Amino acid sequence: MGSGGDESIVRDKPTKSFDFRQPKTLERTQVRSIEMLLESFARPASTLLGANLRVASRIEILGTAQKLWEEILGELSGVGSVSVFYLVPLPSKVVLFMPASLALKLVDLRLGGVCDQEFEPRVPTDIEQSIILGVLGEVLPQLSNAFSPIIETKFERLNSEQALQFVQGIPLNEMCLSVNFNVSIGELGAEEITMIFPFPALRPLVESLGSRGHALVEKQSEEFHKGLKTRLQDVEVDVEVLFKPIQLTSGEIIRLVPGDVVSLGHRVSDPLDLIVDGAHLYKGRPTRVGSRLAVLIVEE
Repeated sequence: MGSGGDESIVRDKPTKSFDFRQPKTLERTQVRSIEMLLESFARPASTLLGANLRVASRIEILGTAQKLWEEILGELSGVGSVSVFYLVPLPSKVVLFMPASLALKLVDLRLGGVCDQEFEPRVPTDIEQSIILGVLGEVLPQLSNAFSPIIETKFERLNSEQALQFVQGIPLNEMCLSVNFNVSIGELGAEEITMIFPFPALRPLVESLGSRGHALVEKQSEEFHKGLKTRLQDVEVDVEVLFKPIQLTSGEIIRLVPGDVVSLGHRVSDPLDLIVDGAHLYKGRPTRVGSRLAVLIVEE
């Protein structure tokens, strides 16, 4: 085949534009800086997740990987909850994938359950997904606080998709930063969730990192700490007042009838224990406010 034939083959091949400013991959130092920002997100996010579910929770970053969107679709092909949101003015959406087992446990706990059963993997219903979005809407805005030393962003437009394949606006050949988090909720064991940042969403962040240095990554935001402290003041907790326990035999319990009086082992002069969300914090004495019983705090 002559040179003329070679030229026609080249001429017939489809072409596409290429932006040389957009890197194919991020540098190791850039990835590490982003990981440090996400670590500063995970700490307050753990606190807020626990406050919403009313059980001790922990979120830890496991690692990151740079992959094509097409690769991510192949790897995260299981059933789960898919949430999409924006960090304005970053130009691209961010995607969060949560496996169905964790998503359904989250719903159960949010509704006051204790997760004493295993859930069959399935796509959450619309009502369940709205509950999941409600919890994520409290936790994910901490990303903006974590990024604030580098770039100001605003958490917006949180919504859900039936599956990752239905997420629009991310080309199959788009490079993304896939971030795995370990989520531990109470005694339920840890499960992984994946947060996906397409490279266009990271470009303004990376450019700011390059111009302002790594020192800003470790800077703590004073406004964030004030905001977190304010939010924690609004968390509702269970408060119980306990008398000293007594022991009865099974026969004594069976013979109880209306009108019987059970003597408590608590002396009238002894203070009562005030239990706040399972922790012994105060001691008090019974009193009344109007027509209601009350407790007067006497010591910590």
